[in-house]
Amino acid sequence: MTTISGRAAIGAPIAAGAISLRCGDGSTASASSGSDGAWTVQVPTAALPCAIPMSGGSVAAAANAEVFYSLARGSSAAAVANITPLTDLALAQAVNTATGLALDAWFGGASLATQLPQVASGIDAAIAALRTALTAAGYTLPAADFDPVVATIAPGVAGDAYDGLLDLYAQALSAASRSYVAARGDFTSGGMLAAAPSTPPPPDSDVVSGPLTAPGSATLGAFFGALAGDYRLQVSNVYGGAESEFPNASLHSVQILADGTVNLIGNTQTVSYRYVQRTLSDYTQDNPGTATEKDTARYYAANGGSIDLFITYEPALGYLTLTAQGFAGAESGVLLVSRKRDVTAPPITPTSSLASQLSAAYVGQYVVACPTDSGGTMNRTVVINADGTGSVDGLPSVDASNGGGVILQGDNAYSSLRQSGSFTPRFLLQFLPDGSIQPAAVNVIAFETSKSRNCTGVSGRANLATVNAAAIVGGYARSATLNCPANNAAGVPSGSTAFSIAADGSVSLGVISVSPAQYNADKGYYFEDSTTYAPTDNAFAPHKQVISVGYTPNGTLNTTNLSLSVDASGATIGVRYQFGFTAGECTP
Repeated sequence: MTTISGRAAIGAPIAAGAISLRCGDGSTASASSGSDGAWTVQVPTAALPCAIPMSGGSVAAAANAEVFYSLARGSSAAAVANITPLTDLALAQAVNTATGLALDAWFGGASLATQLPQVASGIDAAIAALRTALTAAGYTLPAADFDPVVATIAPGVAGDAYDGLLDLYAQALSAASRSYVAARGDFTSGGMLAAAPSTPPPPDSDVVSGPLTAPGSATLGAFFGALAGDYRLQVSNVYGGAESEFPNASLHSVQILADGTVNLIGNTQTVSYRYVQRTLSDYTQDNPGTATEKDTARYYAANGGSIDLFITYEPALGYLTLTAQGFAGAESGVLLVSRKRDVTAPPITPTSSLASQLSAAYVGQYVVACPTDSGGTMNRTVVINADGTGSVDGLPSVDASNGGGVILQGDNAYSSLRQSGSFTPRFLLQFLPDGSIQPAAVNVIAFETSKSRNCTGVSGRANLATVNAAAIVGGYARSATLNCPANNAAGVPSGSTAFSIAADGSVSLGVISVSPAQYNADKGYYFEDSTTYAPTDNAFAPHKQVISVGYTPNGTLNTTNLSLSVDASGATIGVRYQFGFTAGECTP
């Protein structure tokens, strides 16, 4: 007996396809393909060769309407006979050369058994002719001696060369608006195969995809249709053996097709993904119709046990990211991002100084009791003005003539406002969430002695409800490509990395992001303005504005923080990040 086995596929596996065999001794056999396209059947060795058609079944949850043929040959205990459009083309050529008949007519005819040896003897020449035709049409073969009937194939697995060739052929037929039956007829009559889809040239500059103007998409089909096109994206993170194909910070062409096929053009090969529905949540829309909307499509591995590809698009920003996994080993992956250059507007200049924005919630008069050298206490009056200036007992703390920094820090337990002069902190006021002064948490400089006093609040209440951290952060909206220190840790920015602040106050650096909901929940923000009232003697250097946001997930110590520093003109100085226990600074 001979065990015949193979895979049925058109790129994705053909599941539950009906397979029937007619053999050279007149016998027949039947089988059915599994979910991965695999099938097997036993026949007497003397019965070989056998002609094998397959019909029905499904591909990617859609009904298969085509009939594909193959041929089992040999005289050993095992034979391989894949069933694909390429085995069908080769057998169609061999049958036409030997008998002058089309495949369907030949398989259903009375002379099949007697004609099988002649057809089998011509299959190698037909496969050679197919290789020549594929090469002439622009396809890259998996191997110089590629034989589609017996070659190893892993249907639906990204990076498999045979599977990728089938994907490209299917795309070519779709682009040419040709049915497979018509294409088979063209080939057997001496015509050309449908030309391979064009591959974008390798990027040779840092100009990547411009603004993506696709709106939010309510359905997965609309999502694919809106994003279909060629892009040049940059590697933001790579790990697990994928570095040779996608070096960190390198640029790569990426194709997204309307049918959901995604091709990543690596250094030496194209990695292809075909969408196959696995769950109802393959496609999700987060915050639809808002500035923070994110639309995400998920591609599952062939076994359904893991996700091999994420495509995420943010309509308000025109920001596209792809996370591809599993093509160079189970633990491998690459994150490709659009740099968003020219996607978002240039930096927004706040309508009022940051100092005045920080002081807005604290405008008013505060009385604090401070200890004296004699052992008693003395009331001191702190005044905070709407423009960010301040004074202690009528003596200026920070103003146009007394340079310094105005600093606002949020916290779950308290908020604080600090005015720091050229050399020393003038005062630090800390407030409880209800706006009252936190007991024994006030520090005021005694101007006459320059001694620091730990004072206690007597009167005055802040209006903390007016602090709109997201609006302050959103006033610094921008996008930039920064250079981050080299780092191989997963999730940590490394090399050339995209940075952005959205108008709604969302902040991201590569794959690290902090949303307004996250930093508002923790009051995890810190703002500093030492430019509005910069000292003339440059003692309070460097003069900059700082926008810092972060959060710590409940029950963990893994703080995520992003901190932007800008100069007096609003230009980016750098971005510091903390991700768990890893920290670094990225610069333009």
